[in-house]
Amino acid sequence: MWDSVVTSLSCPGGVYTPCLPGHGLCPDPPSTTDFHQAIEALVEQLPALSPALLVGYSMGGRIGLAMLLRHPERFVGGIFSGTHTGQQADQERKERLAWEENCCQQLSTEGVTSFVDAWEALPLWATQKRLSCTQKAQIRTMRTSHTAEGLCAALRTFGLGNMPDLSPDLAKTPHPIHFMTGTEDPKFCALADRATSLSPRITHQPMEGIGHNPAVEAPEGVANRIEAFASRCL
Repeated sequence: MWDSVVTSLSCPGGVYTPCLPGHGLCPDPPSTTDFHQAIEALVEQLPALSPALLVGYSMGGRIGLAMLLRHPERFVGGIFSGTHTGQQADQERKERLAWEENCCQQLSTEGVTSFVDAWEALPLWATQKRLSCTQKAQIRTMRTSHTAEGLCAALRTFGLGNMPDLSPDLAKTPHPIHFMTGTEDPKFCALADRATSLSPRITHQPMEGIGHNPAVEAPEGVANRIEAFASRCL
């Protein structure tokens, strides 16, 4: 998903882009369903890059954010797109856990293709209908490359329902953090604005006319945003 962004960066050789556990060509599931233990295992697998700037989207953003907050000594900051900082209300968490379990049941009984059909029909992806036929085909191929078992394991470990609320740690972060959203993704714009109230080190600047996933809708703009942020951190 990040290929077009990486090729637009001025230093693509210095970028490390691991697969998320349970996804795509790396379907090995997380070794535990404990969120923090799984984060620790992923941090141990990272190469010794220093200084390192974290960039992540959606589930990858939540994982990256947790890495940054638990191991500030490893990183200099982070940019996170389409990233939730964690459910704060118990009822919202219960509802999310139920929804994620329903997703797992659908994956297990109907398979990945049927699940992707339903996933792509969500209003969240409406702006991606503007992409070229080639881009949409690439995204479709990426989504259907997963396995049902891998996605279920990832959801049950790194899903929003299982993820702790990171807001208290965000308020104490020693590093700059930037939330990147699209103006046509009001839910995550609001979540990012809420995060900025936690610390002056946290910033948010929406990208005009973009939806939930700026990396596929505006890769050059995302690369520019990353480089500008990195110049202040590295």
